[in-house]
Amino acid sequence: MDQDVCAPPRLIDFVPATFLQRGVTIPFTAPELAGATARPGERVALEMVVPNPGGGPGVYILPWDAIWSICRPTAHDCQLVASVGALRAITPAAIRSAARAVAAEGLAGREAAAAAVAATADELRARILLNFTLLLELLRQIEPRTPGWIAPEKDRPAQIQHRARAIFAALATQIGCRQETLATALEDIAGLLCGVGVGPTADGASLPVLLAAITHLRDDLAG
Repeated sequence: MDQDVCAPPRLIDFVPATFLQRGVTIPFTAPELAGATARPGERVALEMVVPNPGGGPGVYILPWDAIWSICRPTAHDCQLVASVGALRAITPAAIRSAARAVAAEGLAGREAAAAAVAATADELRARILLNFTLLLELLRQIEPRTPGWIAPEKDRPAQIQHRARAIFAALATQIGCRQETLATALEDIAGLLCGVGVGPTADGASLPVLLAAITHLRDDLAG
């Protein structure tokens, strides 16, 4: 299925069996690269999968740095190729971060730059909110319900921090790790789940909102 890396791009049938084989879509601006994806290669570090520009079946599979063999990429796409090529792992989150950083430079226009900056800020706020939500839930589940116990969401911020440090200290002793490790792990979990949300953050998370928009569009088209 895959081509020799030294040969020119050739058209092949493409029926990926896994997400890894399909790759991650890259938001190029050149029309010839619409729908192109990046994936780890078997004989090269990174491959590009480009749908048949003619609209027919099949795709072109070529080494990542051979983009100039099929089109004249825009300045934005050239920078995106360099940024993606420097990534250690090809994941949707990594590609999204790289694409936003390139767009924020203004290479795709002012509107794209503003959208990238806004999206990055929204994601950061969502991550902070979810991390706080998980922290409150951790306190609710682990703290002993002694007389006078106050629900964490009703307590003062300074007291919540004090209670959190006490819980992390107790857990760290039980597990045999540092308190900072637990706090970092909670932040990492928030980063993984901020797209779907948890509890009160679920309705406003990016993926549920996107799914609702797609459902609305489908209903409009069907009606």
